[in-house]
Amino acid sequence: MPSSYVGGLLGITGAEEPAKVGVAITDITTGLYLHGAVMAALLNRQQTHKGQHLEVSLFGCQVAALANVGQNYLTAGQVGLSSCCTYICICLEILSL
Repeated sequence: MPSSYVGGLLGITGAEEPAKVGVAITDITTGLYLHGAVMAALLNRQQTHKGQHLEVSLFGCQVAALANVGQNYLTAGQVGLSSCCTYICICLEILSL
């Protein structure tokens, strides 16, 4: 929960106030990043016969997962809102379907 809060996820969830996300998306995202790191480490071990130490940060993965929120802030100055379809890039995609 703290990495979701500090990473910005809770700021874009909930109708009125920040709310916990129903799915542990930070954990899932971190697992997916770790999966890629393990695959790369196994490939490297096969080629070099040396092991590697892997570390994955919940906070870092959370921030990476919210890259579109950061992009909206940096390019348009829009802070992510807590309602459905607040991101113009997603709204345009939905409207064009």
